[in-house]
Amino acid sequence: MSNIITHPQFGEIRVKQAKNEIWFCAKDVCGSLGYADTEVALRKLEDDEKLLRKIYASGQYRQYMFINESGLYALILRSNKPEARKFRKWVTSEVLPSIRKYGTYSTDPKIMSRAKARAEQKVVREMLSEVGSHLSRTDIKLVAKQCRTTEWQVEKVLRGEIKDTYMLQLLYARSTGNKILESQFYTASGAQKLMDELKNR
Repeated sequence: MSNIITHPQFGEIRVKQAKNEIWFCAKDVCGSLGYADTEVALRKLEDDEKLLRKIYASGQYRQYMFINESGLYALILRSNKPEARKFRKWVTSEVLPSIRKYGTYSTDPKIMSRAKARAEQKVVREMLSEVGSHLSRTDIKLVAKQCRTTEWQVEKVLRGEIKDTYMLQLLYARSTGNKILESQFYTASGAQKLMDELKNR
């Protein structure tokens, strides 16, 4: 994810996601916080708080230093700018929650609406994938028979291509049942419990 977040007071800040973290363009942050020299400001940060990345700017790829949340907070605390506190509140209460939940941040309602829709679709796909991972071919055949449809239609529901709440309920029930059985038979704790029960009979 590469994103540009904007604020009427703090301007534009380029943001990236890498190494399961959110990174902010150091040059942009320093400009917002009143640092005259980005290089000097970054010297006091730890190595794991900085990341060098190429981004496309002014018609070409250039190397820019990015900082993670820890580095961002360090710069905020050291800033002499009165607005630093407001900047921190904006980032922590609006920017970060939005990026974590929707993968982006924008003040444009249309952009956020599309981002929310994509985020919701992703969650649904993950749920369907989890349900499908605990289903066998036999399960799909039985659900198809129960719904008087084809296996192909059942698979389309599992891929999220068509919506069928009743069919999905049946698939979910079978998937949950299979998962419980898997935990009883195919885990060390479950297998041990069953062995103990058999020995005591």
